[in-house]
Amino acid sequence: TNNNIGELKDLLHCVHLVKKDWVTVLREVILVQQPLTLEANANDKDLSISVRCIDGQSGLAPLLVFNITDVSAIKQANRSRNEMIDFLSHDLRSPMASLQAMVNQAREVTNKTPATISEIIDKVDHYSQRGLDFAEQFLELAKVEAEEEIQWYDVDLYSVSQNAMDSLYHQAQEKSIKILLESIDECWVISNGDLLERIILNILSNAIKYSPSNSEIALTISMQGEEGNNQKIRIEITDQGPGIPLDLMENLFKPYQRGKDSNTQQAKGIGLGLRFVDVALKRLNSQIEFESSTKGTTFYFYLALESS
Repeated sequence: TNNNIGELKDLLHCVHLVKKDWVTVLREVILVQQPLTLEANANDKDLSISVRCIDGQSGLAPLLVFNITDVSAIKQANRSRNEMIDFLSHDLRSPMASLQAMVNQAREVTNKTPATISEIIDKVDHYSQRGLDFAEQFLELAKVEAEEEIQWYDVDLYSVSQNAMDSLYHQAQEKSIKILLESIDECWVISNGDLLERIILNILSNAIKYSPSNSEIALTISMQGEEGNNQKIRIEITDQGPGIPLDLMENLFKPYQRGKDSNTQQAKGIGLGLRFVDVALKRLNSQIEFESSTKGTTFYFYLALESS
């Protein structure tokens, strides 16, 4: 974990135990002759440390043996597993339970008016669509995190952006939100159109979700840099929402992180949309960035121009 560790004191200084302190550990290992296995961390790594004492020969001090293993990948896998279980237990079960309640309610059709039946059908449609949306987000994230080979080809960003906007037309219309697209004439890149469309769609959907009714969202495709000198295309999406809470900014692109404000009434979604955006853009050699204030939020990223 640290190339400068040459003495025991350096190890004790650099490696921080999770549940015990080093004085207690060394006392138990040396005096009680009890081997210990401990959780620790150092330099943002999760460690497993085994310590045991071997009695020295006559007149020699006992020998301490440390076995340090980097278990960061295992810990992260466990965290991801627990997050997935929480998602399946709560977010995905919720619409399924609501669907079951609607089915039971529909079975009791005695004295139900056509209006009541229609209301039940609408609710069934809502919760089934919600469950499908959750499952789709989960699967899309799983695919992009699997690091399977990505196909690269010529992509027209204007067409990709227009497709994403068309997919969200009804969602925006429900809140009387206008999505405005402003683009340069030539915006071809070598990338993956399917991933880019899903990236833009996820950012736009988030903007609609957290924007007030009767507002506007601007999707802008522009050129950055001087001609012939590492020019890049900038894609940005700006809303007129209340901004991102400070306590959410640091973990915004981690899975299962969700915002809540007066424009949504409740924390909708499962917090996988922006996680997908972050992972997918890194696979496309880019990086999502954002600026936020009480007047709105802008998400943006850059793509290299298609080589002529």
